[in-house]
Order: sequence, then structure tokens, then C-alpha cells
Amino acid sequence: MNKELIKVLWIEDIVSLHATYQTEAEGHGLFLCPYTNWEDGKKKLLEKYDEWGAVILDAKCKLTPTSPDKASSFLPQVLSDLSGIYAEKKRVIPWFVLSAGGAEIGQDWDDFITSSRLAWDADWPKKYYSKNTDRLSLYDRITKKASISNTLQLKTIYYRELFEAISDLSLDKEVDVIMTKLLLPIHFKGEAPVNYNDLYPRCNKVLEHIFRSMIVHGILPPSIGNKSGKGDLNLTWASMFLSGKKPDISRRDNPSNSKFEIRKTVFPLVVSKFVEFICNATGSEKHTGNRSEKDVYDMKSYLVATKGSPFLLQAIAYQLADLILWYKDYLEKNPDKQENECYWEEKSN
Repeated sequence: MNKELIKVLWIEDIVSLHATYQTEAEGHGLFLCPYTNWEDGKKKLLEKYDEWGAVILDAKCKLTPTSPDKASSFLPQVLSDLSGIYAEKKRVIPWFVLSAGGAEIGQDWDDFITSSRLAWDADWPKKYYSKNTDRLSLYDRITKKASISNTLQLKTIYYRELFEAISDLSLDKEVDVIMTKLLLPIHFKGEAPVNYNDLYPRCNKVLEHIFRSMIVHGILPPSIGNKSGKGDLNLTWASMFLSGKKPDISRRDNPSNSKFEIRKTVFPLVVSKFVEFICNATGSEKHTGNRSEKDVYDMKSYLVATKGSPFLLQAIAYQLADLILWYKDYLEKNPDKQENECYWEEKSN
């Protein structure tokens, strides 16, 4: 095998196709390794897992050397096995289905192809590639998709539930970007920026987007999001409100000329405490308003004392991740905006 070729595991039980497809694929930078059933192919996949760049599956194929070739049993089992392998090995290998099509195995056969393929193949309009018309396109796409980025590993293996929650909550895309920047260096040292601790202020932007989402869903009053003298949203006020504490309306950073009656404490104590800490440890005046000196953490001196340790920021990244997961659960249990608005009342002075 030419070491410059991408090694591809190919499960295809029609042996007469092997030589022709292998020759074609080599011209596109791929080395196809065909196996007639998943049992044999899986063994080879696991022997030297890091050598493989992609997996190609025939839709109607055999799980074992003696089993029938049925899409209804083959695809669900293989894709389930791959998901488990990816989680264990901490590395995703992109997989693709190359088939003669629905007429070969039934109209609804592509229902067995899971949506996980969208992580690397969302821009392909079909769930599979046709043996008759799409083979060369598949080969070309594999050369581009075979090297899965660290970011995709982060989102599909390490923190799949977190990034699914960010999407399900329809949080601003900036939340996805910031959480990725915070979490990548924890697992991939080469991804660390020149000064990882420069990301402290970005944590406040994550809080801001979460609080704005809460305004949309009636959990926070709209006036909390009004402009104050120092920024677009007063995080300290929002955090106090959610913790059941009436914000001090006498403070000059009051985002509204209002008093609030709070009838429900939204944050459990553990969330209240770590959100308060995040506000104080990572806040900039632009986003938190004027805080008293006793609330301001001297992070510059702290980072000097710890020689620029990234551990506190990494801990905050995990607290933000937990906050997002908690918020998803809370919103699922409290989806009614009008009902949420019943738990507070705003009264003008």
C-alpha cells in the first residue's frame, strides 16, 4: 500500500466489484480494503484503528460470513457498533453508504441511515451515494472529509449533549464558538491559543446569551436586557433576579426605573453560587455594570500568582457547560412563556 493513500474500510459482498472500485479509488488517493461482511471488517478496523481514514458501507450486506444480506439488520447494527467504537476510541471515522439504491432493497431502506452522518456529510443532498452515478464524487469527498477535525471530535464525542443543548435551545451561534474555544485546549493541547486566559471575558458573553434567551421565554423581564451605563445587559442583576434576590434599585447601574416582585426562585442554590462566581471572576465592566470594590476579583494578581494557570478558566468552562444543560432541562419543564411571566411583576417607581 502507498502510505500516501487514505486507507478506507469497505464492506461489500459482491466480490466482482472489488478490483474495479479499488483501481478507481486509487486514482483519487484512496486505498480500498474490501471485506464481504461486517464481522471480518470490524476485526480489521479494531486491529489498527488509527490507520483508517473512512468507512464505506454497502446498504444491503452481511453482518457475518454466513448471515443473509439484509439492510434492515445490517445498517442498524453496523452504525450502532461504529457509534460505540467512536466513543471508546475517542476518534470519529467518517462513514458513507455506497449502494445501488432504494430499488435494490426497498423503498424505505434509507431510513436506517442515522443522522450522525450530517456531522461530516451534511452538504451531500442524499443519505447515500449511488454505485452507478456517485462513486467518483464519493472518492473525492472522502479525501476531503477523512481527516476529522478536533472540533468535530469535541462536538460528537466529548461533549455531544452539550452542543446538542446549545442547538436545541437556539442559543446564539457565539455560544457554540466560545464553548468550543474554551473546551478544545482541555483535550487537544495544540489548540490552545497564545494566551488561553484571554478567554475570561468571553465567558460573560455566554451568560449574556443565556439570559437573553430567558427573556425571550418569559423567565426574565425584558427590562433586565435594557441598556445600562456600562453595557447591553447587566449580568449581576439577572443573576440576582434568578436567585430570588431583589436587585438594588438605588444603584446607578439599574437597567430600569422599576421595582420587581419575585414570586419564584429559578436558580437552585448550586447554580446561583457558581453563576455569581462566574460574574465576579470573569466580568468586565462592559457587561456587568458598576460593581462595588468588594465584589471585584483581582484576577490579574491571581493569574500572576498561579503563573498563568488555565485550571480556573477550565473549571468555569465546565460550570458554563453545566448551566447550559441545566437550562435545557428547566426550559423543557417550563416551556410556557405566559406562565413563566406570572412568577414576577415589574412595577414602575
